[in-house]
Amino acid sequence: MPAFTPRFSLARPVVLWAFAGALFSCFSAYVFGAWLLSADAFVAVPITEADAMPAHTLMCLRALEGLSVLVALAGLYAYLIRPWLRSGHAPLAGLLLVGALITYVLDTTVNFSDYHMAWNKHSFNRGTWAAFFPGHSGPTQYAEAWLWGPPMYMYFGVVLAAIQLQVFDRLRPRLGMLGAVLLAFTAAFAFDLVAESAIIQLTHAYAWPYTVGALSLWVGTQFQFPLYESLLVAIYASLYSVLIYSGRGEKLPWIERGSEVFSGGVQLLVRLFAATGFAALCTAIYFGGFYLFSQFADSQVVMPAYLMYVDPAWSVTPR
Repeated sequence: MPAFTPRFSLARPVVLWAFAGALFSCFSAYVFGAWLLSADAFVAVPITEADAMPAHTLMCLRALEGLSVLVALAGLYAYLIRPWLRSGHAPLAGLLLVGALITYVLDTTVNFSDYHMAWNKHSFNRGTWAAFFPGHSGPTQYAEAWLWGPPMYMYFGVVLAAIQLQVFDRLRPRLGMLGAVLLAFTAAFAFDLVAESAIIQLTHAYAWPYTVGALSLWVGTQFQFPLYESLLVAIYASLYSVLIYSGRGEKLPWIERGSEVFSGGVQLLVRLFAATGFAALCTAIYFGGFYLFSQFADSQVVMPAYLMYVDPAWSVTPR
């Protein structure tokens, strides 16, 4: 027994993260499961004549869906499958991609108490699981997109973190640690601002109908964009960057320290749950921050019908 104690002590960080990830995975399975088994909720949002949109914009939306799926598959191959096949060891970045997908259950909290993010009904969807999320008081019938929504958790998370680290590595020799960190963060902010603005204006895939006007661009239009969205995405990606950076060289990333006392499939499962626990923290920080900003929203825009919810039990009082 005394000989086992230090080994267990070494395992404690990864065990704690894995325990959190396992709990969150159960929560995700519970909410998604209730939604998937609901004959009334797990259906595509109906499209009527009032939801018509320009043909060229619809083509751009389809292109976004296809490109997002390709990026997601390429990311899984580059960060998980290929290095795993080569080395026999699943890299942390790849496990984080899987963990990020599990945390997609939190996505509906963007509209937890109001309609802050509008979804295009023409996206491939099966409604939303909002009605099954504890405490949700916002609309519960809108078109969560399945072909471009989950992949965003991958390319605005781990993939953007990889871009950040490349910027950091190039700049650190000339600017030092602080300067490189600040510019890498700025690069993530700028990347998101340009990417999301282009997506919104070219594809109409989603919109921000209710924002803090003083902190938004194109205020009062269908394309108004909250700058705190890019700030929070940059924070989201930076958290992944810090974790991945901590595992450079011969060191274990700090959420995996102690995983060496496990072996085989048990070690892989523990590492996956630990990655999921960390991804859940990152996602919760993003949505928690968005919720706080949203409490001060004052710029409400009437969106086209194809970007609105269809929930008869929920309505917006004009501000």
